[in-house]
Order: sequence, then C-alpha cells, then structure tokens
Amino acid sequence: TSANCRQRDGVNKMTVKLEGGLPGDPYTVVLSSGETNSGTVKDNGRGSAKFKSIPGGAGTATATWGCGVEASQGYDCP
Repeated sequence: TSANCRQRDGVNKMTVKLEGGLPGDPYTVVLSSGETNSGTVKDNGRGSAKFKSIPGGAGTATATWGCGVEASQGYDCP
C-alpha cells in the first residue's frame, strides 16, 4: 500500500495504491481525516482510491479488504 499526496492548483490530491489483493475483492480506504473511498480489486491484484481537498499535514490511510485484512500507510500533505 502506498499513499502519495500532492498539491495542484491550491488543492491537495491524494492517490492510495493497493497491491496483493484477490481479483474481485472489495476494499475501502479510510483517511485519518475521515474521507472514505471504495472499489474492487482488478484482475492484476491492484486497486486505487483517489481523494481531493485533503487537509494539510500528516495522516494515515487505512485499507480494508473484503476478507478483513487491513494495511495502513502514513502520508504528509502540503
């Protein structure tokens, strides 16, 4: 799991990339600031969640797969 936050046109945008999931498995990504995004793992075992207008500062992105496995990654937005 990786989380990359960058600022574009004065707005923080973040992409959280997931790897190693089972194809077709649902997942949910929750940021420590409260934002949530969900999706389904692709055939290659990967997924991603995009967020806009993330508050500046450090936080944690936590991904939970449908099977109950969790992974967390820290991030720092400008």
